[in-house]
Amino acid sequence: MLSRLRLRLTLTSALTTAAVLCVSIWLLTGAFERKLLENARTAFEGSLSAAVYQLQNERSLSWSWLSRMETDHQLVIAVWDNGKALRYPGAYRPRTGRKELISLLCSCLPPGSLAPEGTRYSVRRFTLTGREGEAYLAAAAAIPAKDGSVRTLYLIQDLQGYLLGGMRWFCLLTALLGTLALTALCWWLSGRAVLPVTESWQRQNEFIAAASHELRSPLGVLRANAAALIKNAAPAEKGQAHAGPEDADFIGAIDRECTRLGRLVDDLLTLANADAGRLSLRPGPVEPAQLLKDTAQACRPLAAEKGICLQVSAPPPLPVITADEQRLQQLLFILLDNALQYTPAGGIIRLSAENSGRRIILNVSDSGPGIPKEEREKVFLRFYRADRARGSGGHYGLGLSIAADIARLHAGALFLSETPGGGLTVSYSQPVSPASLRPSGS
Repeated sequence: MLSRLRLRLTLTSALTTAAVLCVSIWLLTGAFERKLLENARTAFEGSLSAAVYQLQNERSLSWSWLSRMETDHQLVIAVWDNGKALRYPGAYRPRTGRKELISLLCSCLPPGSLAPEGTRYSVRRFTLTGREGEAYLAAAAAIPAKDGSVRTLYLIQDLQGYLLGGMRWFCLLTALLGTLALTALCWWLSGRAVLPVTESWQRQNEFIAAASHELRSPLGVLRANAAALIKNAAPAEKGQAHAGPEDADFIGAIDRECTRLGRLVDDLLTLANADAGRLSLRPGPVEPAQLLKDTAQACRPLAAEKGICLQVSAPPPLPVITADEQRLQQLLFILLDNALQYTPAGGIIRLSAENSGRRIILNVSDSGPGIPKEEREKVFLRFYRADRARGSGGHYGLGLSIAADIARLHAGALFLSETPGGGLTVSYSQPVSPASLRPSGS
């Protein structure tokens, strides 16, 4: 229980921190990237204005100026003068080839869409995607020069220096690696935090186990003396004293309460051993059909006393399973005891077995009042009873918790369902041969 609590504390703190870090990194890098793109567009417009000015006012463009513009701003510049391309090889090499990018930009221009208006230049802007998915800002401009010629400018800016795709994933990976280190730290800190609780829990279990063990002896003495008094309370022969009817009732009450207290002590000792991992198992071959018959046979007198019909259904073939027979019988006794407690006179309790291939399922079905669906998950909690008014009769709400512990030791599980026609069915399912089952002391 405490190890699960420690694990939940560690995962909760680590995952919450990781989620906050990753979301923060994603949002911050996204905002930073948007700001960089705004700067890129501003720089691109500045480069476009500078190039247009040069083409409008200069008869020729120097290669040194073009090279400096390209390398400083990651640009691809191509110029046509009256339909004749300027022979400039280019200084910047984008991931997609220069000619391919210029052809892609030209294909985006509708025919006749690029023409100057008098002495004013016209420009069209685009966003291009390269061969490898990279992004570019692009513009095509028709520029009237002072000498009357028309020059065409193709300007393309690479945005790779303004995008944080790789950096963003690097930051996320760093955050995840940090989260792993944080998880180890949280595991250590949570272990330190639950250490007092663990020690207290261990002392409590040791106390319960010791108290339960020590109470067994005086309870055994009380029950033996109560049995002797009941025997002496029988009608005496001539010359012998005997207890009166009221004394017999008192003695019977003492015996019943000793029995109830003995069951409670046994249950507490079983639970303490389960919590400490000392609940022993002696696995071996078990025949499910014979197990059901033996359990039913042991409970038939009590069922007959209450006027309840006890039936067994175990149709062959049923595989031989690997389990601790005494523990499984203890589990079935708990389920049967609950069914006998809440099934009215004239009702039916049915024990059955099913073979579902790799698993065997043992069912205990009654015709009692059943348990509401919203209460079924809680019945395995200790000291929990779905109906507090039904708490009499020697039940303290520990039986099903013990049964669940026994089921877990066998790599099995208990689940509840509604009996057709009314009532409750408690089913126990386990693998035919659990790989995790080990002998006592392993």
